Amino acid sequence: MNCSLLEEGNYVDDVALKIPVWIAQGEISVSQHKVNERKEKELKDSKNEMRKIQDLSQETLQKMRIERDAKNQECEELRMQAKIAESGDLEDGDLELPEEEEDEEGLIRCYVFRGFEYNEIRLFLFKNHGILKRRIKQYGLRRRRPDYDIDDESILSIINGLGCLQGYRSVWHTLQLRGKRVPRIIVQELLREIDPEGSELRKTH
Repeated sequence: MNCSLLEEGNYVDDVALKIPVWIAQGEISVSQHKVNERKEKELKDSKNEMRKIQDLSQETLQKMRIERDAKNQECEELRMQAKIAESGDLEDGDLELPEEEEDEEGLIRCYVFRGFEYNEIRLFLFKNHGILKRRIKQYGLRRRRPDYDIDDESILSIINGLGCLQGYRSVWHTLQLRGKRVPRIIVQELLREIDPEGSELRKTH
């Protein structure tokens, strides 16, 4: 191997190409510095992205809390102007609930009678689905329906006429023939409320 020596000592033989050691070391140092810079930039970008995600999550949560508080305030105002009768219907008057029940039962009553869905009420109250359904059943509540041209007696007469195994589609079709325009989902919900045992029985057939 052909190597020349200078004062620093200091040539290396790379095949036939002789490169001073200090130059080779400098190039390695520059290359490593670039790698480190790239890694630092990637780490910084990653942290910035995580910070954006966290800020977005906090912003979304804050909006949810503001919306929940607004709904709570709306229901509190409604609670002062409404009265829940024994039948479960919303009537004019004052709704008087024991103070210990205002936070839960009072709000649930307001949400139910304003027509909110289960998932919306669960979000506002931070309760899981099973607990909320048990509370609604315990308080004897039913969601308020729009004023469709239909009543419970009409549904019952159709059920009794068609037989207990007829589904909500048959009931809905009969209502259509009688000139009553009601969405099928409303008929399905009415059947579940009016005839829960029959609804379960129809599911098995």
